Amino acid sequence: MQSLFFGDDGTFDADGFYRNGDLFFLMIMPEKDFTTMEVIEKPLADIRWAISETRAEFPGLDAGLTGRPVLSADEIATSDRDMTRATLLAIVLVGIFFMIFFGSISRPVLAMFSLIMGISWTFGVVALLYGTLNLLSIVFTLILIGASIEYAIHLVARYQEELSQTGDIETSMSRALVTSGRADLTSAFTTAAAFLTIIWSDFTALSELGIIAASGIILCLTAMLVVLPAMITLRDRKRAPMDLKKVRPFAIPGLAFIYRKPWVLAVASLVVTAIFVPFISRTGFDNNLLNLQAKGLESVKYEHLIIDKSSETTWFARAIADSIEESEEKTKLFAALPTVRRVDDIERILPKNQQEKQAIVSQIAPAFKNLTFAEPSGEVDRKALVSELEKIADALGRLENDAFSAGRTDAVKELEKFGARVREAITAMEGAAPEMLSRLGEFQRAFLEDLQKNLGILSTGMNPDKIVVTDLPEDLVARFKSPKGRYALFIYPKDNIWDPDALSKFVADIRKVDEESLGTPIEVHESSRLMRATFVRSAVLAFIIICLLVWMDFRSFRCVLLAVAPLVVGLLWLFGAMGLFGIPFNMANFFAIPILIGIGVDFGVHLVHRLKRERSLSAMTTSTGKGVILTAVTNAVGFGAMMMAAHQGISSLGQIMAVGAVCCLAAALVALPPLAKFFNFGRGMD
Repeated sequence: MQSLFFGDDGTFDADGFYRNGDLFFLMIMPEKDFTTMEVIEKPLADIRWAISETRAEFPGLDAGLTGRPVLSADEIATSDRDMTRATLLAIVLVGIFFMIFFGSISRPVLAMFSLIMGISWTFGVVALLYGTLNLLSIVFTLILIGASIEYAIHLVARYQEELSQTGDIETSMSRALVTSGRADLTSAFTTAAAFLTIIWSDFTALSELGIIAASGIILCLTAMLVVLPAMITLRDRKRAPMDLKKVRPFAIPGLAFIYRKPWVLAVASLVVTAIFVPFISRTGFDNNLLNLQAKGLESVKYEHLIIDKSSETTWFARAIADSIEESEEKTKLFAALPTVRRVDDIERILPKNQQEKQAIVSQIAPAFKNLTFAEPSGEVDRKALVSELEKIADALGRLENDAFSAGRTDAVKELEKFGARVREAITAMEGAAPEMLSRLGEFQRAFLEDLQKNLGILSTGMNPDKIVVTDLPEDLVARFKSPKGRYALFIYPKDNIWDPDALSKFVADIRKVDEESLGTPIEVHESSRLMRATFVRSAVLAFIIICLLVWMDFRSFRCVLLAVAPLVVGLLWLFGAMGLFGIPFNMANFFAIPILIGIGVDFGVHLVHRLKRERSLSAMTTSTGKGVILTAVTNAVGFGAMMMAAHQGISSLGQIMAVGAVCCLAAALVALPPLAKFFNFGRGMD
């Protein structure tokens, strides 16, 4: 059947199994339910159950599932589990740091309650707008935990500072709202603006993330500027005035000493910058989506196995033809491309070269028409049979000599084995008993009768009709032909399609034949390109909009420069650190940049507001400076919780966010004071 239907292409082995290299393949088309995130959750479970049952029957079987649908389902399941764990861990850790920093339990608990309230409102917005989350927007809870808790931190820190001085609840809360509250407004609007810059993306998942995250930032801000002050006021009214006066801001040893010599901080900033900047050029972009998957997943394991041990691929492109003639023409063009390994079309399930085969059959048909055998007897002529066997042995000896002369040692060994069996048969026949000869005669008669019967069947098929599509089972045809009569072609790449360069060349080649080609390689190629372009554009646009919002707050270009300084310097240090430690950007962690843009500016906005009010670097040691430190710590901890994720993309996002938060904090504490001194914002502390 292989020879008849598929010639010598080697796709199927002698038993008809689809084989490539050391691997055997089964192609399964699962039922899909696009009303769920997993899409193939039920059929995937059913197929894996079938595999487990087969393993139980055949313990040595090594089998597993992979392919685009399986990888996507596993990725969603892993991401969902990782994000749930990371979110719960982040809430707990942020709450603990909050309590340690403020030396209190009740106010941090109220702050975390207001944060959870804002996140809950955001879930309501998601339900109203979209009904579901996607693989990107699922991270919004961690974004809100890391980016929104700072509004509560600064408000509570300033409130406790005022309360320790006045002991009056209403006055302290009013001052906190006027000072920190205003900075919180600017910070929230800048962060929301950073996310809103991606809503114009043609990439739906990114657009949804932008809207959800921006809405969540504003809702969390509302909860912390409206609900949190009310809860704290109601709670503190029940306390004695003397207890309120005992509240003291959290002390950070050595913080005041740092700002006595701004020039030392300037030198330190320049040294750190000089160390990191040369490594920025090493920061690359990893486009390989397989590197984002969780290690140890069955689908990832078998995907790597396919890459290592075969030329098969689970990704293929598709093209559409309106007629079988167009399908044949496109197949020839695709097959000639250097990046294409094979093309499957409707003709693949039909026998090849049917006209030539019909001509061959017509030539040999007459020899079978009158082919008959003499009536076989039930007796065997011992001498005649031995004589014929001796002729065969002599012929094998001559063939063996010819093979030896030709250097075909493999053929010599096979001929020796065959010759030995013939000689054994000669010896057996020479000493065979009459009963053995009688049984052999019966076998001879039965064999010749069966042979004549099968030759008769063969002769009746010596005028074969051409096999056409309508002669084949519907299940085979349905993959290639639609009910409307259009034909599908499946184009398989020659090189490793997970390699971005190979993917780009493959897509470029097939588009030379058909610009409207589709399929997973096209989707991944276009999505990757679109996401990179969106992030670069949104980062530039976010920076411009944020600068405008900061100017609207301060109405001073000097203040704008100071406010964005921690962001600019922090990002330079981040990019350098990534290059130094070999941390690349990828399709999952790249949108850390819009988040960091918002966070970095927030640090500057709060510190510049305090510097502008007090006109002294001592502002860096107040509740505002300490609030910035706690904000960075909670950001690093909140986002850093993602580093524990099995999904490598989510883990790398947490890694960059944690490092970025620390870099922006270091820039705010080290690089900002010398600039403030230069712009005559502070008189120093000496």
